[in-house]
Amino acid sequence: MNYSNIGDAFLFVSSAAPFEHSAVVHRITGETFFASENTGDSE
Repeated sequence: MNYSNIGDAFLFVSSAAPFEHSAVVHRITGETFFASENTGDSE
Protein backbone atom coordinates (compact mmCIF):
# COMPACT_ATOMS: atom_id res chain seq x y z
CA MET A 1 0.00 0.00 0.00
CA ASN A 2 1.28 3.45 -0.78
CA TYR A 3 0.32 6.97 0.16
CA SER A 4 -1.23 7.80 -3.22
CA ASN A 5 -3.93 5.12 -2.72
CA ILE A 6 -4.88 6.65 0.62
CA GLY A 7 -4.77 10.16 -0.81
CA ASP A 8 -6.93 9.22 -3.80
CA ALA A 9 -9.50 7.59 -1.51
CA PHE A 10 -9.56 10.65 0.75
CA LEU A 11 -10.02 13.06 -2.17
CA PHE A 12 -12.80 10.93 -3.66
CA VAL A 13 -14.73 10.74 -0.39
CA SER A 14 -14.27 14.41 0.47
CA SER A 15 -15.34 15.61 -3.01
CA ALA A 16 -19.04 14.97 -2.32
CA ALA A 17 -21.71 15.54 0.29
CA PRO A 18 -21.41 13.51 3.50
CA PHE A 19 -22.20 9.80 3.04
CA GLU A 20 -22.47 10.20 -0.77
CA HIS A 21 -19.10 8.65 -1.68
CA SER A 22 -17.16 5.91 0.03
CA ALA A 23 -13.78 4.29 -0.49
CA VAL A 24 -11.95 1.35 1.02
CA VAL A 25 -8.23 0.57 0.74
CA HIS A 26 -7.23 -3.07 1.25
CA ARG A 27 -4.43 -3.10 3.85
CA ILE A 28 -2.43 -5.95 2.32
CA THR A 29 -2.80 -5.48 -1.45
CA GLY A 30 -3.30 -1.71 -1.52
CA GLU A 31 -6.22 -2.14 -3.93
CA THR A 32 -8.72 0.71 -3.66
CA PHE A 33 -12.48 0.33 -4.03
CA PHE A 34 -14.71 3.33 -4.73
CA ALA A 35 -18.51 3.64 -4.49
CA SER A 36 -20.98 6.44 -5.07
CA GLU A 37 -24.58 6.68 -3.90
CA ASN A 38 -25.50 8.67 -7.03
CA THR A 39 -24.83 5.91 -9.53
CA GLY A 40 -25.07 2.78 -7.42
CA ASP A 41 -21.93 1.54 -9.18
CA SER A 42 -18.73 0.46 -7.49
CA GLU A 43 -15.32 -0.27 -8.95
